[in-house]
Amino acid sequence: MYETNKRDYTLGEWLDIWLEEIAPTKRKPNTISIYRDARRRLLTHHPEAAGILLVELNALQVEGWLDSMRQKYAKSTLRHIRVMLNQAYKSAIKGHNCDDNPVKDAALPAAREKEVKALTQREQAAFEGCFHILKKPIDEYILRMYLLTGLRRDELRLMQWRQYDPQNRTLKIPESKTEAGVRLLPVLPEAAAILYMIRCNTEYNKPHDYIFSVADNGNKPFSTYHLRYICTRVSKAAGICHVTPHMLRHTFATRLIEKGADPKSVSMLLGHKNVVFTLQKYVSPDMEHLETEIMRLSQIKKS
Repeated sequence: MYETNKRDYTLGEWLDIWLEEIAPTKRKPNTISIYRDARRRLLTHHPEAAGILLVELNALQVEGWLDSMRQKYAKSTLRHIRVMLNQAYKSAIKGHNCDDNPVKDAALPAAREKEVKALTQREQAAFEGCFHILKKPIDEYILRMYLLTGLRRDELRLMQWRQYDPQNRTLKIPESKTEAGVRLLPVLPEAAAILYMIRCNTEYNKPHDYIFSVADNGNKPFSTYHLRYICTRVSKAAGICHVTPHMLRHTFATRLIEKGADPKSVSMLLGHKNVVFTLQKYVSPDMEHLETEIMRLSQIKKS
């Protein structure tokens, strides 16, 4: 139970209290999930951190923890850990549980930026070719929808029927991590057909029901665990690297660029503000496509 002015909380105790009683009143569930994951990673690598008194932690200790994890995790993951600690300390200061925030002076190490690769055309074909091993059609449908829409993991996972306009064939993304992410997405005929099949085969299609629901009443969306499970199962069956929804998003962007789509349009479909960011981070044409492209020069010479 949280007590203001209590000065002998350990970091572990405070993180438990903050994540259970304080942060959920100010942050969205997905943000809380990121914070919980950040705490888990920190305490897995540095279990001793849990026993340090909140008032005794210093910036050098925080920097040491982050620096020791930089070979294992991408910079974005380390940033999540730092943000989680920083927000936890801000709340502690407000409750007079400590006076200073050591995290604000802790620098983030120059860690590697995690590179997410798109599936090659062959890998994508192999991946889709193993959808039949999934027990439920809805599992196949959500993976296909990631490839057909390029939506972020939770943009699709948490999508409700009220966001889909079947007459105009559009999906509305009303909330996103960025301003550019709030957008109206045109729906491919193949995606519209999937949504039609889902709607016809479930009675849970009221406006606020989740499109991809695992509950009997439509009010419980796919869990991130279930998504990871079906991605892993299909990846192993296909004999390719572990696939994630984010990789499918990259694959969507890459296939569009390979087929000659305008980069600015692709960037807008993804909900990006910067076209350069889209091309640098999201597009990775495979070798077969590059060979096809360079053969354009050979064909010109022959003509």
